[in-house]
Amino acid sequence: MFQNHVFRARVIGGAVNPYFLSHFLNEFARDHFLTGAKQTTNLASISLSAVKATPILIAPRAEQERIVAAIDNEFTDLDTAEAALGRAREGVEQFRASLLHAACTGALTAAWRDANPPTETGADLLRRILAERRATWERTEHARLTAKGTPPKGDGWKARYVETAAPDFAILPPLPAGWVWTTTEQLSFVTGGLTKNASRGTIERQLPYLRVANVGSAHIDLTKLKTIGVDDGELPRLLLLAGDLLFVEGNGSLDQIGRVAIWRGQISPCVHQNHLIKARPVRESFADWMLLWFMSPLGRQFIQNAASSTSGLHTLSISKIASLPCPLPPPAEIVEVLRTSDDCLGEVSTARQAREGLHDELTNLRQSILHAAFTGRLVPQDPADEPAAALLARLRAAPPPARRTRGRTIR
Repeated sequence: MFQNHVFRARVIGGAVNPYFLSHFLNEFARDHFLTGAKQTTNLASISLSAVKATPILIAPRAEQERIVAAIDNEFTDLDTAEAALGRAREGVEQFRASLLHAACTGALTAAWRDANPPTETGADLLRRILAERRATWERTEHARLTAKGTPPKGDGWKARYVETAAPDFAILPPLPAGWVWTTTEQLSFVTGGLTKNASRGTIERQLPYLRVANVGSAHIDLTKLKTIGVDDGELPRLLLLAGDLLFVEGNGSLDQIGRVAIWRGQISPCVHQNHLIKARPVRESFADWMLLWFMSPLGRQFIQNAASSTSGLHTLSISKIASLPCPLPPPAEIVEVLRTSDDCLGEVSTARQAREGLHDELTNLRQSILHAAFTGRLVPQDPADEPAAALLARLRAAPPPARRTRGRTIR
């Protein structure tokens, strides 16, 4: 049995090898299908009449067998090569995950740490960060109030500052000596983005903005950038600055929830939508360390644990991102971790690119084999074969198969 969304073509009388037909359709009929497809809002479809009208190239029956055998032989070798590439990819990804785990748990710099006792611990650094965070808030709030025409008087307004909460140490694993657990909120200011609606099209200032589609894992894709209206009062909160981390708020796949990348100031000005949560580090230099942590297996685990699921959609919120734990090494060790891991991740990237290049070559080789098969260049022709014209004449003379009452039958 098969669904009514599937068309079935029954080969008549064994005149055509079904594998020959399948290979031909996969290689040469795609343009025909795309031309005949109907596009609706979320779905492209092909009609039964368009499938029936698909032009088919027929070779003599004996030559079909030779072509199918040659394709199978060539594809077997390609399948073996692709399986080896798959194993290589798994090895590269396992190495990457192990590297990130070692970098963010102190194992990568264990020997360096023994040889370089810190002059300032992570706890010392955190105290300075929290003081800087408050000072940054006070400057920003003073400027905001002044811009509104209500400059603050005295220091009473400073009491509105909300102190950040420490993480729940009871659920956190131990850290190396000199490291300390913090939260995203302690290291940064976490905010949401703009909500898209029809009224934004009437706003005079139209700015480029980032959507979920623009934020990959550790990279920003600007190939399809859209614009949106932004009011003057919204701009300070929405404007992206170099060093901002952007988290994907929701996704149907748990392994994609909380994808994170750093905005490097590629264009300016630029804003972001509300489905991206922004974390602006107190110090821009912390952005790379935070990114490394949230890409690591343990960092990803905390993100996934925080995500809630509603009808299959995993979501995060500003408060959940703000409360995510993040380890903080001594400042000198952060520099060493980033230096060492950058070198290793560069090698991983090179290996990935090489693997993708080989995968593309194998894909192109498959297409070349199919093209050669159906242009008469893969196997030799035999004058003794029954001509395709005679085969087609027998097909036309054959009675049509009985119609089925279930599914769809092509004849």
